[in-house]
Amino acid sequence: MIVSTELIQNIDQLSTKELAWLSGYCWAKSKVDGLQSFSADLDQASTATATTTRTVTILSASQTGNANRVAERLHESLQSLPVRLQHYRLGDYKNKQITEEDIVIFVSSTQGEGEFPEEAISFSKYLFGKRAPNLAHLSFAVVGLGDSSYPLFCEASKKWDQRLEALGAKRLLPRLDNDIDYEDSIAQWQEQLHACLSELLHNETPAVSNPAVQIVPASKTYDRTRPYLAELIQKQKITARQANKTTLHVEIDLGDSGIQYSPGDSLGILPTNNTDLVQDFLALFDFKAEALVQLKSGQSLPLIEALTHHVELTQNSVALVKKWAQISQHPELIALVEHPEKAQHYASATPLYAMIQAYPATIDPQQWFAFLRPLSPRMYSIASAQAEVGAEVHITLGVVEYTHQQKHYRGVCSDYLCAQLEEGDTLPIFIEPNPRFRLPHDPNTPIIMIGAGTGIAPYRAFMQQREQDQAQGRAWLIFGNQKFTDDFLYQSEWQRWHQLGFLHKASLAWSRQNPQQKVYVQDKIRAESAELWQWLSQGAHVYVCGNANQMAKEVEQALLLVIAHEGQLNSEQSEQYLDELRDNGRYQRDVY
Repeated sequence: MIVSTELIQNIDQLSTKELAWLSGYCWAKSKVDGLQSFSADLDQASTATATTTRTVTILSASQTGNANRVAERLHESLQSLPVRLQHYRLGDYKNKQITEEDIVIFVSSTQGEGEFPEEAISFSKYLFGKRAPNLAHLSFAVVGLGDSSYPLFCEASKKWDQRLEALGAKRLLPRLDNDIDYEDSIAQWQEQLHACLSELLHNETPAVSNPAVQIVPASKTYDRTRPYLAELIQKQKITARQANKTTLHVEIDLGDSGIQYSPGDSLGILPTNNTDLVQDFLALFDFKAEALVQLKSGQSLPLIEALTHHVELTQNSVALVKKWAQISQHPELIALVEHPEKAQHYASATPLYAMIQAYPATIDPQQWFAFLRPLSPRMYSIASAQAEVGAEVHITLGVVEYTHQQKHYRGVCSDYLCAQLEEGDTLPIFIEPNPRFRLPHDPNTPIIMIGAGTGIAPYRAFMQQREQDQAQGRAWLIFGNQKFTDDFLYQSEWQRWHQLGFLHKASLAWSRQNPQQKVYVQDKIRAESAELWQWLSQGAHVYVCGNANQMAKEVEQALLLVIAHEGQLNSEQSEQYLDELRDNGRYQRDVY
């Protein structure tokens, strides 16, 4: 076969998306006889029933939105294939529908200690339970998103992958595990998936995806790749001067951006590294600030700019400890990484700067820049309702700061908001919707809000909204922090809502107020078991916000004890009751 040079030159000028579309077009064209054009085939296929149509279902489970965005990109990249395409978030997916699926692509993040994202909990219990279905008819592939700074990297996706195989499903492609810098690997995997599905469909009759079942995401004006430069209008310390922890209330002006959000959503902030810390690293290696390094995009930047804006300098991890042991070849560090528990403890307790200082190595600027992890946005539960504050957004920031070997450190965003920005300065932000953490549609529904520390933030937004709605439903706050005298965040506002009749009950737990008796929110739940059960029986929605590994787990165990005791249920029945609350949107968690 002779192919014209002109045709080859034209193909070379096409983009990746255009090539993907063209490949689907040409393949379908080669299979259709007696039609004048591919467009005519589309018209005919839209009115005909294609009995051999294959279905590709993308299921995403996200904690901060990344997995859902990747799923949306996959959905878009497969549009040229002759398949019926659909995308569901697992929180909106009926568990037993998996038995009717054909080809499933799982995209999942991992939260906490290797656990499934909140919106995937119900489905995971079904798939890993005693009544899990036989999935021998199913073909699948799994994409995982994670953070290698955590010991159980991409653990949720590994569990999905293993379980699907155990239930008889056929793997299309090896599982792909992605760190926070996942753009390139996802793009390559998309191409592999497209080729794999094209081959799988090779003997099938072309059919057109059914737009009626597609979930097409709404376009966003601003996101993490295109943030809005907003003005910082206020930052105020809301813990006492003598408090062990510093907590800030931060207010940001959205101007004329048109940005909209709902109570329960999160705010993303793209911070920059502290200039002094950048200079410390430059001095440590004796690097010149103007030395050029190349980004993955191919752009070259002075090292000082690249370190300030593009990489993590405040977070250490086991993965970085292992990589630095290989680079430095220091015997003590090499011996350390051979013991996972010791390596994890060292990474948690030792800042990156202190590790490099203790175990120096010769490395050039480009190697050093490549060693570091990309700088990621920091996410905060929004502490305001737009119905109350208009074109503003508020957050509650727990300042991360500590001293190691007489050197003071702050978390990157803590430093960014505390030390780098003043009121009137601008900062890049975006909204991350959280549809799985929402007030009841009916404002007359009772709510129980459980949180510790800055986990109180979304409840401030909830109460502002309830006041605007003149909600008649009862509200109960179960809140914990260190000391009543130092750490009762937004105390005057909660007192006001109580006086106005919007907050009906507050149960407060102080873990450091009385050194002889530490009280936590889970203790309050157990102590008020009968009343909590009464609220549940009357249709209350339960919300939990805070640390996933500690507080949220303890709270769930306490809730299960209440359900078992008050409902006279065994442990299996109690779990089933709580699962039903979760499935019905009456048990929602925003944990991190």
